[in-house]
Amino acid sequence: MSVQGIRTTLHIQRCLQRLGTQDEAARTELLGHARRRLQLLAERMFSQFRMLHRREEADDVLQEAMVRLWQSLAEVGPTTVAGFMGLAALQIRRALRDLARHHFGRRDETGERSQPRQVVNGNHGHTFEDRPGDSTWHPDELACWSEFHAAADGLPEPERTAFDLLYYHALPQADAAEIMQISERQVRRYWQSARRELHRRLEGFLPKM
Repeated sequence: MSVQGIRTTLHIQRCLQRLGTQDEAARTELLGHARRRLQLLAERMFSQFRMLHRREEADDVLQEAMVRLWQSLAEVGPTTVAGFMGLAALQIRRALRDLARHHFGRRDETGERSQPRQVVNGNHGHTFEDRPGDSTWHPDELACWSEFHAAADGLPEPERTAFDLLYYHALPQADAAEIMQISERQVRRYWQSARRELHRRLEGFLPKM
């Protein structure tokens, strides 16, 4: 494990120990760790969509995710780094999925949702809003992002844990292996297996990883 990885893991473990004593400051520190990663993933996911640069809307969804994580930390009370990472990844996935769904429609000048003609996307079996001439509107791509996070939520174990650590938390494979208590080779195998399964479920769509 890298030096930075050891420091991060030790810090999270200490926070979890403090969390067990009802230390609210520890819960705040854990939320800060998850929020930074969530913001980076949200920026990556929507960097190509000019219409989604309504930061106040995105921030509202991110804040909701942090509220859910705050509550789940109290309800679940994870005691291990792996447990916290999994819980945080779950809330990150749900927040990103909500953010994509939130922007399936767009607002007009009055702030109200427009009511365009509905069309069916045959590739994914969803109904989307048709906006001719709107070069910033990419419903198929937004749908894929939403489906991607939903599919990741449904990965089997231990592939999902490996995917959570490597994608949602951006950990090096060595750090993920240490947290999962397996070899780096096994981590790579689970990572590749998770990607193949997502590729199959999403009919070829995978974001840049």
